[in-house]
Amino acid sequence: MFAEIKRISSPDIDLLSFEPEDDRCFGFLLELEIGTADAEGADIFQLMVCTPQWIEQQYAGEGSIWGRGMLIVFGYDISEIQSIVRSHIGRCTAPTWEELAVKLNRITKWEFEDYRP
Repeated sequence: MFAEIKRISSPDIDLLSFEPEDDRCFGFLLELEIGTADAEGADIFQLMVCTPQWIEQQYAGEGSIWGRGMLIVFGYDISEIQSIVRSHIGRCTAPTWEELAVKLNRITKWEFEDYRP
């Protein structure tokens, strides 16, 4: 089974009109609705898109941070960002949705990450 992005949005910016003041220093959250090609449903996976300069600015004085759930880019090109995300997600495969979601969760933050029924 293959992962398929059903929708890409952002609670932080309008993806169609956003232009950062500095294309080398920005960060925003992407919400990816991902399911499988053979089904309508989707779960939400979050991914922070940011630059090294933004990380340095946001976490100044921290000493270190974990990088999971981040796509680190060196400039702003929303078409390229979406293409990279779609390409990477589209290559993820697994025998079941649960296994596929766990794989996707390695690079994103899955809405059901710690859920236990």
